[in-house]
Amino acid sequence: MLEELGLLAHQRRMVLFALQPKVDPQLTYAVVFLICQICLPLWAQIRNRSVVALFTIAMMLYIALSCADFVVLSLTRNAMTSDQPANVDTYYIVGLSNAALGNAFPMAFFATATWMLSRYGALIYPRTTVLLFWFLHISLLCTNFLPSFMFNIFPHPRHYIDYPDFLASINLVTAFTSLLSFLAVVVLCGLLVWSSFNARRRTWFKRPTPPPLAYAARTF
Repeated sequence: MLEELGLLAHQRRMVLFALQPKVDPQLTYAVVFLICQICLPLWAQIRNRSVVALFTIAMMLYIALSCADFVVLSLTRNAMTSDQPANVDTYYIVGLSNAALGNAFPMAFFATATWMLSRYGALIYPRTTVLLFWFLHISLLCTNFLPSFMFNIFPHPRHYIDYPDFLASINLVTAFTSLLSFLAVVVLCGLLVWSSFNARRRTWFKRPTPPPLAYAARTF
């Protein structure tokens, strides 16, 4: 009788432990980085920083996210079980780290390009460039973080490829956000090229200033 009561108490404790909300470390730092990715560039824009600072801040945050994912991989690569959801899979962590590091490259490219254009006075559409920065930044964030949130909201085992409907939803979201990112990159490149050409054209077709009257009198 006592053994049965002890077994029931143990089962009750196990059920209560299973019902307790568990904090996913990866989701926690993903939310922290997401807040930082939005708040820090927004703070820089409120402080009237240049668009070069916006691209640089986003680049540094993406590099920090990639390093954090690498640390998570190093600490949890031997603690994976087959019944865990896919968002804590080793391969998923590696993929997110590579994706975050890959997003730092376009930010670094546009930071360098806008810095060079602003240095030579060729960045003649700064407000449009800022709007396109936010369009690119939000689309890259959605590409990185929406699948992670979907894995946590709809947990599946690590072999989630056996669930075609769930995999199709992930692929659809990723494809749509990747398309938005591609469009933002193309429009940004076109805007920067047009700004450079337009600034150079103003130099080419600039009317020469007339000489002073004293110089004109001496020449005649």
